[in-house]
Amino acid sequence: MEAEKVIFSYIRTRGLRNTEQALKTELISNKVEVPSNLTLDKCESVFSSIVLPLTDPFLYDTYHNCFSLYKSWADSSLSLYKNDLLKFSSPIFIYMYLELLSNNRTSHAQDFFTSFSSCLSKYDYSILSSIKTPNDLDSDFIKRHYYQGLEDNSTKYLVAVRKSSLLLLMSFIEEKQLSGLVKIINEHIEVCIYLEGSKDYPVLIPDPEVYKNRSFLSLNVQIEEDKRREVKVPLPALSLKYLSTKSFENDDKIDLVKGLPYIICHNIKTGGVSSSSCTCIDISEDGSLIVAGFEDSVIRVWNLCNVTKNYYNLIGHSSGILSLSLSPCPEKALLISSSDDGEIRLWILQTQLCLCLFNFHNMPVWCVKFSPTGHYFSSGGQDAAVCLWSLEYTNPIKLLVGHVADIFALQFHPKGTFLASGGKDRVIRLWDTSTGECVRVFCGHKAPVLCIFISRLGKNIFSGDEDGVIQNWDINEKEMVWEICASSTITGIGISQENTLVACVLENSSVLLAGVAGDVIKICKAKSLNMFTCLFTNKNLLCVAGSYK
Repeated sequence: MEAEKVIFSYIRTRGLRNTEQALKTELISNKVEVPSNLTLDKCESVFSSIVLPLTDPFLYDTYHNCFSLYKSWADSSLSLYKNDLLKFSSPIFIYMYLELLSNNRTSHAQDFFTSFSSCLSKYDYSILSSIKTPNDLDSDFIKRHYYQGLEDNSTKYLVAVRKSSLLLLMSFIEEKQLSGLVKIINEHIEVCIYLEGSKDYPVLIPDPEVYKNRSFLSLNVQIEEDKRREVKVPLPALSLKYLSTKSFENDDKIDLVKGLPYIICHNIKTGGVSSSSCTCIDISEDGSLIVAGFEDSVIRVWNLCNVTKNYYNLIGHSSGILSLSLSPCPEKALLISSSDDGEIRLWILQTQLCLCLFNFHNMPVWCVKFSPTGHYFSSGGQDAAVCLWSLEYTNPIKLLVGHVADIFALQFHPKGTFLASGGKDRVIRLWDTSTGECVRVFCGHKAPVLCIFISRLGKNIFSGDEDGVIQNWDINEKEMVWEICASSTITGIGISQENTLVACVLENSSVLLAGVAGDVIKICKAKSLNMFTCLFTNKNLLCVAGSYK
């Protein structure tokens, strides 16, 4: 009768009460005497010595190593795939933990839970933390929640990922030979593939009518109707207030067809309150706002219309500020900033608070730039990647890959349909923002490209490099129109409202004015000013800004 006691003790410890009752019924039907006490006083060591050798003795090591390798790899993956890859962590952990318990490896299961339970949701954590022994698996709630219908494959954990993410996971599993992961995924997880361009992911695209009639840029490619992409995130309409204000300022602008502009020079002091050096400056379209970034991670904002307060600080970055971009719509009062810590932050100037943090680049982000509508923006950094962002999403909606070195300059087309980028590889690339394809490549600079500006008609690209060379490129003809060699590094370029005058700021405290034909009209000199940017306002005033060296 000792054998029966061992069997019944094992069944009861596993919580298989229906099996126990069926076995008792069968013994009685066979006229076998069933004693009242069918369990052993110290049955754990007895049936463990019998049953455990029948199971995999390396089960815990297999699951622990598999999950540890997978979790480390997923956590260190690119942000583009990381969210998809981590969707598998919770179901894999749950069923590995439950299987360890079902194989009577209670201590190993608790060690596994302690090591990796941080990947669970609060709901699953509250359930699994109460399951500590094989007996707990007999609960109707646990069976219904995790196991019901598993035998006929009617109940599995559903994980929805992109095809590219799944292929990446499969390659990793095959490379590391993680049989434990394969077993769990095959038995307990159903993978649902959704398209890369599904509605969960926005697509940056301009107004449909503008996109259909792209007469301003001849690519010699006929876009078929069925290949056009559906507008997922429509181009936001500009407010009537902004349009009316801009129209009024344009009517009141200074005519620069025959004359020279008034130049307003802003000097950012770097002494007194802070000894930190100024690293970047941006000016609003109407010239009323000036923002400056400093090496000590502080951003300062000056409102020239507010005479009662000098400036205020925006604090949030943990490293030096590298680039700033104000929204083209003053009523939105938004600011994008990037820094040496790889972060991009969105600020609301009215409340002086950081609204959102964008994380993708893992290296310094050298430049950020708002689109003409202020709804999208772009970023480029030391990782040679150009990203397109929407203010509605914390992940980039397009990743533009083609450069082989740092990105220093970005500029949107006036219609928002194209984006120009340049950097350390001395190449200027023009990207279609709706498809992410590179449609033009301009090679002519012999030094890193530091600044880019696209003419207001959208037909020419002006670029400046570290050697002081300014080039004018015709987008349609794909060729250089003219070139000017200045005396110092070009740090900023601007075009007048009539497209008749080109202004460039130089590192040697100079402002160079040139005509559309490439003739140098005038060079203005400031005193020991490290120039950062220049801008023609809506009234055609030329604003330049810098700081004392």
